[in-house]
Formats: sequence, structure tokens, C-alpha cells
Amino acid sequence: MYENKLSYMITANFNKTSKRSLVPALDRGIDILELLAKEKKGLSFAEIVEKLNLPTASLSRILLTLQKRKLIEKDRNLGLYRLGINLFIIGSSLLDRMDLRDCAHDQMQVLLGKTNETIELCIPDGDAILWIDKLDSIEPIGIKARVGYRSKNLHCNALGKAMLAYGGNELLEEMVKGKRLIKKTKNTIVNLNRLKQVLKEIMDVGYAYDCGEVRDNITRFASPIFDHNGKNVGIIGIAGPSFRLPMKKKRYFGEIVSNVAKNISKNMGFIGNVQQ
Repeated sequence: MYENKLSYMITANFNKTSKRSLVPALDRGIDILELLAKEKKGLSFAEIVEKLNLPTASLSRILLTLQKRKLIEKDRNLGLYRLGINLFIIGSSLLDRMDLRDCAHDQMQVLLGKTNETIELCIPDGDAILWIDKLDSIEPIGIKARVGYRSKNLHCNALGKAMLAYGGNELLEEMVKGKRLIKKTKNTIVNLNRLKQVLKEIMDVGYAYDCGEVRDNITRFASPIFDHNGKNVGIIGIAGPSFRLPMKKKRYFGEIVSNVAKNISKNMGFIGNVQQ
């Protein structure tokens, strides 16, 4: 009883003092940075005053401080304020520390909850894909993924196809140079022109799939993950028995995986321009 009362008192006290604890000038400075982040062309002094309703004297001091720290810059000809180079440096250091597994973890749980199928997270590894994380299906019949497994069968695996689709023609040509497309099952694509057509379709819809192309009666759906540079840094997918992942629900499962991949890409700092 006493502990609950104490907890309430602490929470109430925090709520009362949290606003008072803010440093007004710092808070206003952050407001300015967030405002300029939305305005690519920049804003004039008067426009900042109007949008944030700040006192002109206070705004002048804050803008001068931000300029000296190179967090913003002013175009002398146009009189417009824009974000500065030091923000780029700070942001880049954060993006460089982003780990794909950390960024993907919560979304992998979301995907498992929506599908109850095995979740696979892979990265491009030269001419192969490498499994770096997984969540196993809770179903009694399911696919067991193995972290550390590496596969060069890109042409017949949804994860590999997603990588090939966004890896450019050089990756595809390198993969097939002096080699045949290995036939793993009766459903495996072994014709290069047909594979190129499939890769184009993947880019159109945003997800790849394979149905019994690596192993009979096993289906996968996969979608690419991009980083802040628009580079394909990973692939996420689901895998399960074909009777639970039927082709008549291809679009349903494909879009679920695609949406999760988009969320992970956002976590990685991706804003929409794919690097080819």
C-alpha cells in the first residue's frame, strides 16, 4: 500500500515538474531544427517567427548559437536558414551504429504474430545470402531456420530472388557466369530470361516468393530491406509448408512481409530512394 502511494507521489511530482525542468532556449532551438527539417528550401527569419510564435530577440540569439555550432546555416543571398553540416555528421554517426538485427527485432515479432510461420532474416554475402537471425514457427509442422547458414541458390529461393531483384544486372550476370541455374525441384526456374522476368515482377510488387522451388511443398515469401543510403542490406521472409501458405493467398502474405520490410527499412533510416 505504501509502495503504491509512493509510486503515485513520484509520478505526480514528475508530471508537475517535467515541463518546468525544460531549458526554454534549448527547447526552442530543437523546435527550430525540427521545423527546418521539414523545409528543404529553408525559411526566413520572419517565417520562423510566424510558424513558432517566438520573440524576435530570443530567436536571434538562438539562431546565432545554432549557426556558430554549424547546426544551421544561412544563405546570405536569399536570407534563408537551413539545416547545417554538423547535423548531418551527428545523424550519420547514429545511422552507422544501427544494427540490422536490432532494427528488425520488433518487426520480426510482429511478422511471427501475424503469420505463425518461421521468420528468416538474411543479408547479402557476395554471391550468396547469409542467415543472421530467425524466429521459429510455433506450429508442430514448420520450417527450422539456422543462423549462420549460407546459400548460393539465389534463383530458387524467395530471399535470394529479392536480393537479385535489387542487386542490379551485374550481380545476376556474375551469378550465372559459366554456370547453369541448378534445378532443385520440378518447379525451379532454370531459364535465365524467365528469371529476369520474375525479378522485374518482384520490383513491381515489392516481394518475392517461391513455391516448392528449393524443396517440395515448402513456400517462402520475402522482401528487401534498405538502409539510409537506399542500399539493400537485408531480406526478411517467412517460410512454411505450402498448405499453410497457398498461392491463392500470395498477395496477402506478400504484402504482410513487404509492409514489415518497409518498417524495418524506416528503422534503418531509409527515406525512399533505392540504390541500384
